[in-house]
Parts: sequence; C-alpha cells; structure tokens
Amino acid sequence: MTTYPKNTGRMLDRTTDGRALSFAVDSPQRYRDDWRQTDRIMRYYGSCSCCGIRTYGHDDGEDDPRGVLGDHAADPITLSEHVSEADAIALTKTGTDVTIPACFCCTNDYDRYQYLTNKAVRRARKKGADL
Repeated sequence: MTTYPKNTGRMLDRTTDGRALSFAVDSPQRYRDDWRQTDRIMRYYGSCSCCGIRTYGHDDGEDDPRGVLGDHAADPITLSEHVSEADAIALTKTGTDVTIPACFCCTNDYDRYQYLTNKAVRRARKKGADL
C-alpha cells in the first residue's frame, strides 16, 4: 500500500506518549512492536467500502489481521489485480484503475468480495473504463 487518503501528516508517537493505538484517528501512529523488536508506523487507509470498519496499514506492508491491527487490517481492492490481464493492461493504459478501501474480513468472504469488485468496476466505468 502506498496511498493513504486520510494522512494528516501529524505523527502520533505512541512510543513516548504512553497511550495505546487508537482506531479512531486519521493521524499516523508510531508504536513499538515487541514481536519484531522495532518501531512501526500505522496509517489510516479508509473505511471498508463494504462493512464500514476503519482500516489501517503499516508502512512496511505487513498487515496481518492476526497482529495488532486485527479486524482493522487493510486489504484494499485494486481493480487491475482482480480482472483479466487484458483488462488490467487497459485500465493501466487509460488511467482508469481504481483502488477502494477494504478489510480482510470482507475480502475473504465470497459475497462481500463480489460486492467490492463490482463496486470497483462501477467506479472504474465512471472514470471511463471500458469493462
């Protein structure tokens, strides 16, 4: 993940302020990951386009829902990764590829996954994609 639409730029440093991570703020949060023995930065990605839960991701891309993020782990749907190779090339060439926020729970449930991909197709068509 390289795009964080709600990034305020103001870092909340949870390593020094003694507070726990918050899943109610848009600001990036630095915290100490004792499992990896390093400081990590968590950023707000957006509300899941299916269930509405606020989703977050780490700068290092390791967003396992079994970790600190839990149900808030971001698993965004980028349309070009979920269509045929020919359609993916067309989306990229025309600049009509879209990414929508999603959580792991919704992308790993067949009906919700179908809803999310259909929503991404509709958004791409609004941008002029020929799918």
